[in-house]
Amino acid sequence: MKSTIFAARLSCLVAAACMGANARAAEPLRVGTPEVTSLAFNILDIADKSGAFAKEGVTIERMDFAGSAKLHPAMAAGSIDLAMGSGSDFLFLARGVPEKAIGVYQKLPNDLVLVVRADSDITSLAGLKGRKMGVAGPGGLTLWIGMSAALKQGWATTDITYAYLGTIANIMAALVSKNVDVAVADTGAGYRAEAEGRARVLAPGGAVVDPFIAHLVFASDEAIAKRPDDIKHFMKALYAAIGFAKTHEAESVAMTAAHSGYTPELSRKVYEIISPQFVTDGHFEPTALAATLHSLVDLGVVPAAELPAPDKLINESFLP
Repeated sequence: MKSTIFAARLSCLVAAACMGANARAAEPLRVGTPEVTSLAFNILDIADKSGAFAKEGVTIERMDFAGSAKLHPAMAAGSIDLAMGSGSDFLFLARGVPEKAIGVYQKLPNDLVLVVRADSDITSLAGLKGRKMGVAGPGGLTLWIGMSAALKQGWATTDITYAYLGTIANIMAALVSKNVDVAVADTGAGYRAEAEGRARVLAPGGAVVDPFIAHLVFASDEAIAKRPDDIKHFMKALYAAIGFAKTHEAESVAMTAAHSGYTPELSRKVYEIISPQFVTDGHFEPTALAATLHSLVDLGVVPAAELPAPDKLINESFLP
């Protein structure tokens, strides 16, 4: 009799769990990214195709934007619940966008590289002084990498001129057409142009920006208040996918092919450069967080006196 009762209760618990997963799956989380090709954002594909989202009863609606300058206004407008962003995106929180950073998933920005044309006379970072650099926009990670390259040489950030070009495609087009001398581009785009004989990669972003928080997840205050359980399951699935990605190269490369558009050889190269920077615990390391926030001051986009305290910008309660 007891075993029958136990079995009935177990069946009810399993049914309830399935109903909960189905309830989460019925209303997708709207997740924004600033760029469509990068492995850093296509970890979403791995979370989907590896079964990590399904295991947690999570479904998402992915929306790709042309840079962070469009991603976070969409968050402010209530169009998305979560954003896969970069450390420089703390700018938007400092300016009052109602969201919090809820988990780190990549340390150094090796998903971006400094690139010159194949025939350029620039052979090292020391050759960038006085040159024109293509970046996505003001206040973003691509600009910070460019400015950091100047600071690393002991120059003023104004010793390089910056052209705000929006998408990676626009940045690379401007480089090839000689409208800029150097570009901060997606790693895949940079190495693809190099393989085609059109460009040379000077350095990965992590070579000029260290310590830093390259990529992290942001959640709107509204989603935090209304869908905390869904967010927690999303984060658990995300870090499970990152754990999978770090140990399953071939599978991960195949899973991200649809969005990256890269050849298998290029996809493997990108994976080998970026995946060592993925982290699986999500916590904000204090030194890296301080450096990331201070970059906003160095960029000139947030006065030092107006920079919020770190605990006003982050919320680690959703980490596994």
